[in-house]
Amino acid sequence: MTTQRTFYPEGDLDLATVRELRDAWCQVAEQEAPDRIVIDLSAVTFLDSTALGALIRVLKCQRAHGGDVVVRGAVPHVARVFAVTNLTAAFKVNQSDDPAGPHARKVGGVPTQNSR
Repeated sequence: MTTQRTFYPEGDLDLATVRELRDAWCQVAEQEAPDRIVIDLSAVTFLDSTALGALIRVLKCQRAHGGDVVVRGAVPHVARVFAVTNLTAAFKVNQSDDPAGPHARKVGGVPTQNSR
């Protein structure tokens, strides 16, 4: 049986807000060791490099026990950050073959590397 935890951050994910979220996400990864952590970005209006760093950190926490991170629901301008930084190669981002991300292999309208 696959275990999954889903988080729904809201608003701006930046230097002022992301530390607490990162710590909570990694705590879940380390203590509960779910197979998958889903970060639903549908209510996120902005993210900066510290937010990307937090997502990379939770990915490392998950991979330490064989888990995975899925990012879903990103609006186009947030999704573009994943595309231009090539983080679509590291994260499962809105993949249609993944039950946690049914968005036809696109991130807010921006094709991921897996869209070919």
